[in-house]
Amino acid sequence: MPAHDPRVEIGTGIGYATSTQGADHTGVIIYRADSLEQMVEATRLNHIKTAVCDTMGLCQMTEPSLEVMAKLASGFYGWEWDVEEVTALGKSVLREERAFNRAAGLGPATDRLPHFFKEEALPPNQGTFNVPDSELDRVIELLD
Repeated sequence: MPAHDPRVEIGTGIGYATSTQGADHTGVIIYRADSLEQMVEATRLNHIKTAVCDTMGLCQMTEPSLEVMAKLASGFYGWEWDVEEVTALGKSVLREERAFNRAAGLGPATDRLPHFFKEEALPPNQGTFNVPDSELDRVIELLD
């Protein structure tokens, strides 16, 4: 697992748990959000953007917006893509990746972090990953 501990960076932990690639820091680092709802939405958006970047051969580190990615696809291919079409592409890729994982035997139980993140507090602030499983499930539902 990357060095971003989900007991400190809760939003990142949500991304680790729900990523189709496991604890992949390249598309799910979320440092700041005011609420669990914002973390869930930011994770959903980051998963979509990462899938589109990977599909288009773009580096996520440039953090292109969905609008920019739509313009790039339109300009390169001569299409008239908008944010909705780019979002649909990202969701489609994520559904395919999740289907692959399910066929490989990685069931819904793998859409979680190891239990010790919930049980073992991280010093010095004694943080734990206290996100309910229902919220992790919601991220995945929002991607379908």
